[in-house]
Amino acid sequence: DQDKIWESKWSGKVLANFRNLKKEISDTCQRAIEIMKYSSLPGTSRHHWGTDIDLVSFDPRFFYSIPGLIVSRWLRLHAAEYGFCQPYTPKGPSRVFGYEEEKWHWSYMPLASKMLNAYIQKVSYSDISGFSGAGCAASVKAIERYVMSINSGDVELARHK
Repeated sequence: DQDKIWESKWSGKVLANFRNLKKEISDTCQRAIEIMKYSSLPGTSRHHWGTDIDLVSFDPRFFYSIPGLIVSRWLRLHAAEYGFCQPYTPKGPSRVFGYEEEKWHWSYMPLASKMLNAYIQKVSYSDISGFSGAGCAASVKAIERYVMSINSGDVELARHK
């Protein structure tokens, strides 16, 4: 599924961030960076680990509606009690790189932290291949700046639940 999502955005068959990136961005690594605002390179998604889920809505606007605000507040206050954290929080001093905030994406840290450590030890850039734009993975530092660039705030708390 990740490959299909990536290739659709890469080819312009599906808009990425409301844009046809094939028509607008000829530099392949810049196109990859634009897609990676919200989509992982194939082989780098936390969803593949079986530890991460998307909840409620993929539309960021939902989380500014009354029902969305209620869900967001509950998750912020209680998710860590059950071992979950939001890995892609707003960028700032503690998370400079990586995906844009995904209020819908939640990670079960007792397992995800183990999977992240295994990923870092076992996966290299030579393993990220076989799709359009794969050659950009190393130059955009996909492992360091995307796979490893997650919220550090409630990760530790959630990891030990």
